Amino acid sequence: MGCTHRLRALGLALLALSIAASGCFSTEASKSSSAQNTASGAVASSSQALTGSIPSGAKAAKIVFRQAFPQGSFDPPPAIGTPAAVGSGARAMRVFNADGSLMATGGPTNSNWPKWLANVEIGITGSANAQGTNPDCARFSAAGEDTATTCDWGQALSPPVAGTAEPCGAAPGLYRVSEMDCANTGYTLANGNGGPNDAVYIRASFSRNTSYLGSGENIMVVLEYAASALNPAPANPTTCFTGSLFTPTNTGCADQVWQAFLKRDGNDVVQPYLLLVPPHFAHISQAANSSGMGIVTKQFFLPLAADSSLTTLQISRIKALATGATFQAVCNGAATPANSALCVGMVFHSMTFYRM
Repeated sequence: MGCTHRLRALGLALLALSIAASGCFSTEASKSSSAQNTASGAVASSSQALTGSIPSGAKAAKIVFRQAFPQGSFDPPPAIGTPAAVGSGARAMRVFNADGSLMATGGPTNSNWPKWLANVEIGITGSANAQGTNPDCARFSAAGEDTATTCDWGQALSPPVAGTAEPCGAAPGLYRVSEMDCANTGYTLANGNGGPNDAVYIRASFSRNTSYLGSGENIMVVLEYAASALNPAPANPTTCFTGSLFTPTNTGCADQVWQAFLKRDGNDVVQPYLLLVPPHFAHISQAANSSGMGIVTKQFFLPLAADSSLTTLQISRIKALATGATFQAVCNGAATPANSALCVGMVFHSMTFYRM
């Protein structure tokens, strides 16, 4: 009888292995993927086919956040900024291969442009942007801004110490956001929420035509940027939670907050898909009286195959440190207006999309 029980147990074990090999685990993975996608504001379709033919064409496309011809993707934007509306931002007119070589110019209508990348646009502040009116908040950096703009890191210490003014402006031609200018009380700047009317954003749209992007394909995004902050992460992060929800916009939790959103349409308002900033990878060093602001790379995955209605990635400025005495003293430096994107702010270098 003992042998019979052992044989029966062995048979059940082999049956379980056979069921697992036949795909039960993939079903659970599909449920997990669906749940994650729903949390980002998109509902996965259980009938969506995850396999199929892979269309020909470019497998990668790189956007360079530089106002330069032909080295950058953007032409000079309007001096008054761009309206805070879908399709009204400064549009990428040149796209590059992953190795940095030029793929196509003239915008998405060019025959060599990857048809799966329908559009990339960015928000520029100014009088035309009702949500962000200061032209020095979000724009391309001017020639000489990197050396003409200085910051006094010593003023961030407690008590303040006399420090040497150090350059804190962005290199010429790069898309940068200077929070010292964004927070200028003489101008309007609304907090972002990932929706269609954010003042400062990057918005990329993908074609879901299966002749261009296969139904089973996803997109991997590689973003290169510099994010600068005055303050390190709080020693006691409990104040950064609202209930059980991490809320980095709470006072003292982060000098600035940027989030990514994965949406069906540019006009959607959904829950964040990814927290881009924080973390900050550099902040003021009290010991060295200096600040670090190196370029970092963040890689993340867009599960487009889970839902054929997903079309849009949006990266938005949500909120930043309010203006204050320390902020003014450190970031204003010798230049007026400040233009100090590398004091508290963002400088974007490139974003590469890979079909997977």
